[in-house]
Amino acid sequence: MYSFKFNEETVYVPVHMNATFKSKYLSFSVDLIDDTLASDILRSITNSTAKYFLVDLTNVNAAHSRVFEPFSQIRNLGKNLIFCGADEKISGHIAKALSITIVGNGFLFSTKEAEVYFETVVKGKVDFKQKLDRFVKSVTAEFLLTTARRTSTFLDSSNVYSNMYIDIKQMFCNTPVYFLTLYLLCRLLTREKNLDQYDGFICASNNGSVISTALTILIGKPTIYLMNLGPHLTIMDREVIGKIKEGGRYLFVYDFLCLGTELKLVKTVVALQGATIEGSFGIAKLFLPSNPSSPRKYDTTNHSVISINEEFEFNYEVSAT
Repeated sequence: MYSFKFNEETVYVPVHMNATFKSKYLSFSVDLIDDTLASDILRSITNSTAKYFLVDLTNVNAAHSRVFEPFSQIRNLGKNLIFCGADEKISGHIAKALSITIVGNGFLFSTKEAEVYFETVVKGKVDFKQKLDRFVKSVTAEFLLTTARRTSTFLDSSNVYSNMYIDIKQMFCNTPVYFLTLYLLCRLLTREKNLDQYDGFICASNNGSVISTALTILIGKPTIYLMNLGPHLTIMDREVIGKIKEGGRYLFVYDFLCLGTELKLVKTVVALQGATIEGSFGIAKLFLPSNPSSPRKYDTTNHSVISINEEFEFNYEVSAT
């Protein structure tokens, strides 16, 4: 089971993310917590040294009435469960299984201690939804910071230098972080776009192709690979360009968007085929308020899991020399 350290005493358990990657269907649309997943979660909690567990049931919409019954033994182990994001039906199943009261807004607590701890430590005086959203994004941001090599790096796609190199490929080897980041990207896509209105994804880099392929599996939209697209390279495979449908509507997938040069080139190629790029989605984008070429937060078509130098400070800089 995939879980993440929320603080020194608390483990965060994203149930729907686990359902997405643990199910035999490997699909973001899976919204069921079954006996197998419930047993996985219970086993992980039992074996953990943590005292508190934040069990996030957001987007979980199906479970049979007895799936949570084994969780009643947790209290005998000195573990405290905080359930959040549960809908009315799931809340009812949990309340019945653990003989507890539904507090409201999808919150349930296995013990009084869990409730007090949530109000005073986990939630505190801030909006919990915003705090949780920042926490899950911080998992991605903090990992990317560990991959950053602070050395002058030439960015071939944008023809500029940066003061560091962020090695996103390292994330592909860290399954929990990579899966969480993919999950957050799927969540962004489904929140921001009605995917039925689009013909698929387009990517133009090696890292982008890895991410886009995963999204194709998880969401079910095809990917067109416009590889090696850049200022010094040309696309040789006309058959690939020919797959872009005239009148088609596509979403661009990237790993890290710096100045947006690659995106502009992709838009040009797609437009020549009579199609459009109507949004872009990726792991990280750079926010440079002083640079007119930088992706800006008011650009409602560009979405990323994290915004570097805006939500999370990396001290990332670019220059012409």
